[in-house]
Amino acid sequence: MYMTNIKIREKLSINLLELYDFEKGRHNRVVRVLEGALRSCPFVTVFEKPLQYHKDNSLPDGVEYWEDKDADYEKRAGYHCLKSNHKLEGPVIPDLRGIKKRLSTNLVDIFNYEITNGNEVKRIDKNVGSKCSLDVVFYHPLKFREKYLFDKTKSLPEFVEYCEDKDPHYSIAAGFRCTKTGHAISGPC
Repeated sequence: MYMTNIKIREKLSINLLELYDFEKGRHNRVVRVLEGALRSCPFVTVFEKPLQYHKDNSLPDGVEYWEDKDADYEKRAGYHCLKSNHKLEGPVIPDLRGIKKRLSTNLVDIFNYEITNGNEVKRIDKNVGSKCSLDVVFYHPLKFREKYLFDKTKSLPEFVEYCEDKDPHYSIAAGFRCTKTGHAISGPC
């Protein structure tokens, strides 16, 4: 069910309004609202990107930060109002140092280029098909891809190939894959 910003603000616990407004001010888009779907949480607002409020501010009274560390797929985190059981949530902010430690050394320079140029990690996918054991997925198209495609004097690191996924059953993506480890870095086209 689609709900306008005004409707969400009307239904949301007053303790979470400041955090909600902060995320909307960052242009973090609400992707889903769950109302009455969960008995334990009567109202859940789900954001597209990781929530940032707790990094810069103290939390309002009666609100706690929570993180789902046990999920197998997309880990979630957010804020829970203890009185109303309303929640704000988004994906967990990926641990960039942890990613770099696990990522193929052949892809680290491309990863660093993306982070340095303002791209953000959206999620980490594991065992995505037979040729990809680890895929670091970015929110935005890869800037290194543009550099590589338009500047033919640049060559790719050893064991790295450019690839595109145009299967209409999935998100259209492009990126780079290490042929030695099966690790990849990708973003939307």
